[in-house]
Amino acid sequence: MLNLICLIVVSLYVWFDTDAFVEWMKFFRFSFFKYKEFDAIRNSDVGRVMVKTYTDFLAFQYGGNFFIKIVSCSLCLAVWLAILGALVFQMFCSIGPIILFSWLGYFGLKWCIKRCNE
Repeated sequence: MLNLICLIVVSLYVWFDTDAFVEWMKFFRFSFFKYKEFDAIRNSDVGRVMVKTYTDFLAFQYGGNFFIKIVSCSLCLAVWLAILGALVFQMFCSIGPIILFSWLGYFGLKWCIKRCNE
């Protein structure tokens, strides 16, 4: 269970707080993920204010889509990753604690990094 929680926390951190996903999509040239469109909007006048991360871009450009709403919200994505992980690893009774500790781990990690950078 601890491994799954750590995996979810790291996944959330990489997805929401780094540009790693976009950089890997550029490296492998997976144009399906619209990284060129993301760069164009992020470098425009409106984009500098509205779009700072890839998840901001997804919400700004494609926000009406249910799937985009899930991957743009850290709490929502943590819930669905916990459910998926519990199904894969057959830990059905542990979904609640996995969700709770994933949230605590992710926001705790963000808090620690913020405090270290001050």
